[in-house]
Amino acid sequence: MTTRYRVTLLAKMPSRSKAQPRHILLADGTKLSADFSQRVWDAQDRHRLTAGLPPLAKNFLRFRASDGSIHDIPAKYLNDALSIDPQLRLLDNARLQEHDKQVMRTFRYLLIAAQDLDINRRS
Repeated sequence: MTTRYRVTLLAKMPSRSKAQPRHILLADGTKLSADFSQRVWDAQDRHRLTAGLPPLAKNFLRFRASDGSIHDIPAKYLNDALSIDPQLRLLDNARLQEHDKQVMRTFRYLLIAAQDLDINRRS
């Protein structure tokens, strides 16, 4: 028997400073922590913003400026970019890619566990 599970994620999550903590609610009623939920939204947002862009060159990073433009620069110039635009948002580098993979992997495991719990409850 195949059961479909639905998880609704907001397409755009307000910044942490402007909004109350938001939780992801799984179909079985499991409520994920606000911190982890924010990590999932951030990872999805970064993926959405960088989809279709070429891969980063080695030792480069990608950021979104406060005006909405996206830039790739050598990582060693991040402090210079921050002095020009302190509101920039880091979108992509090797560490963020690994972090986002781990967050989404953990999220996938949580979904599978919620499905198993829900199936066991129904049995």
